[in-house]
Amino acid sequence: TYMQMLAEVQQGKRNPLDVAIPIYANDLKDGIPYQNADKSVNPAAQKKYLVIPWYKGEVQSMADGVEVRALSEINIALVNGKKVKNITLFKEDGGLGKAMGISLDGNVLNFYNTILWIDNIPNRPGNTAGAISCFRIWMIKNNGKSIAGSPVFSDVTLMKLLLGGGVIVE
Repeated sequence: TYMQMLAEVQQGKRNPLDVAIPIYANDLKDGIPYQNADKSVNPAAQKKYLVIPWYKGEVQSMADGVEVRALSEINIALVNGKKVKNITLFKEDGGLGKAMGISLDGNVLNFYNTILWIDNIPNRPGNTAGAISCFRIWMIKNNGKSIAGSPVFSDVTLMKLLLGGGVIVE
């Protein structure tokens, strides 16, 4: 249904705001640092946006006081959480560097998720599929604040689809 709505937006048959998704993200071009000097999350770095996936047409700049962005590209990066600045580290991860984050670079959305499969060679495909599948739930749950604990965000249906499709990690 959502993909049909996206097609209708592209054809000019539907208002782009009908498919807009509210998210919290860090704007890479606004000059606001994501982390404070003590490595804590800067609460001013993430703000709420309405994003319209894979849309290249004109959109209004604001809707209900929230900035609107048309996204031409969505990237998913699996990273080392201890080395990337634009992510929210989970408070109680035992020093592993578990984290997730979303940044906007113009009309490009970057989703970051840590992946801890380095030491678990037999389950690299499962861990990779799990990390990729977190994107949708993180978009919904992230509120721009620190995350307590180490919550599970994997979308089991998407994870099974990725594994059934033959995710390979080399």
